[in-house]
Amino acid sequence: MSEKEREIYKGWKDDVIQPMINDFIVYVPNYLMVGSVSDLGDVQCANDHPHMTLFLRPQVKAVESNYVLDNLHKAYPDIFKKRTKKVTSLSIPY
Repeated sequence: MSEKEREIYKGWKDDVIQPMINDFIVYVPNYLMVGSVSDLGDVQCANDHPHMTLFLRPQVKAVESNYVLDNLHKAYPDIFKKRTKKVTSLSIPY
């Protein structure tokens, strides 16, 4: 693990609740599911779009969650703005 990765992971502690907000979930059917998160507290995240990868097909790499969120941000930047308590749904044709 690189020095940068070790520094980032120092914020994650075993057996400690890490509260965060899941702003929205992206599901690419039978491929991957990723939740965009915010309000991470003291936890640092090296990604442009902090997230949790929730599901991957066996041949899919976790880094693809980054690609999905990067492309979604380019196409629909408004959904990445600070969330309110509204529920929002967006259907993207594939």
